[in-house]
Amino acid sequence: MGLKTCGYSVAYAAEPPGSIELRRRSPLRPIPIRQAIINILLFLGALLAAGVSTVSGQAVAPAGHSTAPPTELGLQPRGNTFNRAQAATWLDHRRFAVGRWDGTITVFRTAEGEAEIGPVLVEALAAPARRGIEMLTRLTADRFVSSNDRQSLALWQPGRNGSAATPLPYSGEYGIAVSGLVTAHQGLRYLLVGHQYGDLSIWSLAGEAGSDAGAAGDAAPRLLRVVSLRSAAPVRWQWQTWHIRGLANCGGGRVVSAAEDGDLCVIQVPSGEVLSRRRYHATAQRGLNDVAVCGDLVAAVNCAVGADDRNLWVFRLIGDSLQPVDSTKLVADPALDPVFAFSVELFPATGVPHFVASTEEGLVWLGLVKDHKITVLGKRRVAVEGGDLLAVHPNPLTVLAAGHKIQTFSVDRRPIRRSETGH
Repeated sequence: MGLKTCGYSVAYAAEPPGSIELRRRSPLRPIPIRQAIINILLFLGALLAAGVSTVSGQAVAPAGHSTAPPTELGLQPRGNTFNRAQAATWLDHRRFAVGRWDGTITVFRTAEGEAEIGPVLVEALAAPARRGIEMLTRLTADRFVSSNDRQSLALWQPGRNGSAATPLPYSGEYGIAVSGLVTAHQGLRYLLVGHQYGDLSIWSLAGEAGSDAGAAGDAAPRLLRVVSLRSAAPVRWQWQTWHIRGLANCGGGRVVSAAEDGDLCVIQVPSGEVLSRRRYHATAQRGLNDVAVCGDLVAAVNCAVGADDRNLWVFRLIGDSLQPVDSTKLVADPALDPVFAFSVELFPATGVPHFVASTEEGLVWLGLVKDHKITVLGKRRVAVEGGDLLAVHPNPLTVLAAGHKIQTFSVDRRPIRRSETGH
């Protein structure tokens, strides 16, 4: 009898008793038993080294090697910091500050001469809490406040090595600051701050109204009161939010607010009394993202949902109430839905109220409001996608657009096309 392994056989011979031979199926030659055992062990070792099981005949992993499938190097996500601009404010006619979601505040000045092709960085700062910057508000030419965390602002003023921050604490129940405004009433100055959860904090500022120098001392803003502006019937959608995204002066110690709950409020300063409240539209599906005032006109922007919705709304302030004037949908691609409008500014030019507004298509739109009608004059691409933060300085008339890039624009006259005159 014999045992066959991969073409070899082991046979017992009749003579001499007790001997073993390893025979090939071809003519065989007797091999001593010691050498036969050594040959068998070497052969089995060779099979294992080749990855073949001596039991099943199937491939196995050589010693010291894994049976896992082959792999190659790849990039695995470990973190993502979003650096788009979320807040901006002019400090004077040449300098402005931009706050980003990565927690940085950068101060620029406008370009000088032909050698400088764009705004020039003059200072870079980081918020003490290392949180994204959602609010920047000018106090004086060399002092401003920013958001910091859910329970404090940051007051920035000149220090030994540039601007330095001092925390201004408040209760964490109001949430992070998302909008800000300086206003005056009866000779006194106030800082108004819109918060994440729909609250408005009112702070007193040192110095007289209209006096930069008077407020430039070391006195920090002092918290007077906090009032809730939350709507009793907010816009209902997938994420219920209350952020007061916009604040604008409307004269007579009054301020208008725009919130993500969908309401526009007219508020008296410094009492915080709500003089009027209205939903920007009866069928609103999203909240408001910004608000601006020019004379008695108020403009607000939102995210338009559906073919018939609008994302720019204009009202007139009559007494303490807001009355609708006109609305329009700012969109280049009519198939785009929804259409997010991010920022809006109103300013007088040639004796007529004009607006600039940014949309998620990466466009800034220019237009005017005349005879109860919105007229779009044109648009300019400022980004591949996403809405830029806008801020306007009146003298000289300059539009700041801040997203991933920092851009400034003048507003100049252009020839009127024949098609625009109706002739």
